Amino acid sequence: MGQVWDAERIGPDELVEIEGPPEIHRRQAFAKPGLWAGLTTTEPGLVSGWQHHGGHDTIVYVISGHVAIEFGEGGRRAVQAGAGDFLVIPSGLVHRESTPGDEPSHSVVIRAGGPADDRGRRALVVTPQLRRRPVDCAASSIGPSRSGGCASTYGTADRSGDAWLKM
Repeated sequence: MGQVWDAERIGPDELVEIEGPPEIHRRQAFAKPGLWAGLTTTEPGLVSGWQHHGGHDTIVYVISGHVAIEFGEGGRRAVQAGAGDFLVIPSGLVHRESTPGDEPSHSVVIRAGGPADDRGRRALVVTPQLRRRPVDCAASSIGPSRSGGCASTYGTADRSGDAWLKM
């Protein structure tokens, strides 16, 4: 029989700060091979670099604010989630995230799957630059999210600095 684990409570004062860009505040609640859970706060107007999470499936529960995920060939597809929504990002999906609107997003993030790299990171960043740009809700092609706000495909964004991938 395998090792027996006890139930465990992890309080807010026990979360561990995770190194990252200043616009993304990460606090780890739990980590073991193949499983990671934590909280993120992302500043408004943030746009991440293109990335994928290797063999990890990622589940995001948005507590407040909005999170948008661009994906697909040339980043032409997008979904947006607001407070109370879940996002599911399958393992290997090349994507980038942004925080549309003028308020930060606060989310619970859970990743499950293959092991982390030797520094405990869960994502491979293809183009790691973070930048701010306006979000043009009028350019949206997928309509509003269930919880309000726009769901933009960012069709008017400057993509000159991105490494566009055949996804």
